[in-house]
Amino acid sequence: MKITLLTVLISTFLTTIRLFSDSEVLLPVEFYQIPFADQEKIVLGVKEVAIRQVDAPYNAALTKNEKGEYLLFFRYDIKEKGSFNHNYIAVVELDEKLEQKSNFKPIDIRSEFGNDPRVIKNHSQFFLVYNDTFSSNPKDRIMKIAEIDLSDYQLKYITGLDRRLKPTEKNWVPFHFCGGASDEVCFIYSIQPYDVLKLENTRENNLKKLMEISRIDPFPWSWGPPRGGTPAELVNGEYLTFFHSSFKDWYGRRWYAMGAFTFEAKPPFKITAVSPHPILFDGIYTSPHLNGASNKLRCIFPSGLLITEDGKLLVSCGENDSSVKIITFDQDALLNSLIPLNELN
Repeated sequence: MKITLLTVLISTFLTTIRLFSDSEVLLPVEFYQIPFADQEKIVLGVKEVAIRQVDAPYNAALTKNEKGEYLLFFRYDIKEKGSFNHNYIAVVELDEKLEQKSNFKPIDIRSEFGNDPRVIKNHSQFFLVYNDTFSSNPKDRIMKIAEIDLSDYQLKYITGLDRRLKPTEKNWVPFHFCGGASDEVCFIYSIQPYDVLKLENTRENNLKKLMEISRIDPFPWSWGPPRGGTPAELVNGEYLTFFHSSFKDWYGRRWYAMGAFTFEAKPPFKITAVSPHPILFDGIYTSPHLNGASNKLRCIFPSGLLITEDGKLLVSCGENDSSVKIITFDQDALLNSLIPLNELN
């Protein structure tokens, strides 16, 4: 059969006409035939969290303090003419309905260029993990870890983590590992190829490879290279984390996709199961682009993971570099949706 331009246009129209969320965002053909997670009862609810006196908070990490109160660490930007963006990290307390309780508090990270906070807990210690510049070039970035006192949100110390492998370091997956003679902070440095590090002393840049890079089991994901997202938390005897990837569509718009994977609870922390496709839900990508965020960006960026007392999963995300959304997942439904890697080999 002769393929004409009209045939291509009709085919494209038919494969995109059903790719709307409820708020009329046209999704790319790369998401064609992907079921929405809320329709499958994997996503139970989505809440946008507005923060007073902040125009466009995003890339937020949700945690709880020792009193069981919700804390949301987030990033916000201040743009100045003749200079690259100034990036700040702050925290706000939320009530049980995930509504703002009091004014937000900036975190003094001794820098004006800190990005994308994550929070992990090691027994009674809390650590803030983020990336920051180390030169006048905004693309020269390293990861940093700081112990934070949640009574006053002061940092006790800040440690730069740099493997000196590439100029821009970000999106490591932090997690707390309790095993052997001591507790350790670990990081998934890279998902594909898989590379796991341990930090024996959080006051020193003494990263050590915990396992050799594995090229045996490729990460089964077709929506751009997978990169780190939330900290990993133990769920049903394995670690769980949510990750992101990105790709460009035909029109030059960049789409971020979100998925999840599990990995073993002890070294070598082998990946065990992965989302079969991006996690989509009604209303995804609908946040208005604020504070100079590119209108060619369609972003969902998971940064925080919290397990509730009734077994639900709360995942805090940035959307379109302009807002914060907290997604409530049914834990069992999410885990059951993952595909074991041994079934793909």
